[in-house]
Amino acid sequence: MIKVDKEKFTKEIKTIIKELDDEISCYTSVDISWYDRYRDDSYIYLLKDDKKVIGYIYGTFITESLYNSFINGKILSDFQIDKKLYVDVSDYIYLSSIVIKEEYRNNKYGSLLQEKFLEDNKDKKIVILTVSESGYNLAKKYFKLYKKIDKTHTIFIN
Repeated sequence: MIKVDKEKFTKEIKTIIKELDDEISCYTSVDISWYDRYRDDSYIYLLKDDKKVIGYIYGTFITESLYNSFINGKILSDFQIDKKLYVDVSDYIYLSSIVIKEEYRNNKYGSLLQEKFLEDNKDKKIVILTVSESGYNLAKKYFKLYKKIDKTHTIFIN
């Protein structure tokens, strides 16, 4: 049975997320310490097939200045973000990642994750930086296209 669970982003969960991210090429260059930039007490939404994690969506609270850097096209990669700009609580969220195992794609699970995330964060200003065609296609279903930066990078907001 497929379901979405909201859980704390603990060290154990970070290890599971790292394994999922390693299945897609753009994340293979980071080591597990990369995930320490995200707070252990923050929440991640896990897509599960029974108890097996098959995907996730993660958004982190950010400063207003980082939000503005995104919408002004100054941030083109997570590698450009100073982790000090991730904060405990804010009215601004950077939806940094949504990943679903290849064999589970095209079954509306991306929509399921986004709907749960948006339901819990409807009063926040959310920004997304897409860097792939699949990310772009998923973002455009629930977010407003704000700016196309170049052929690869696009900014969406809610």
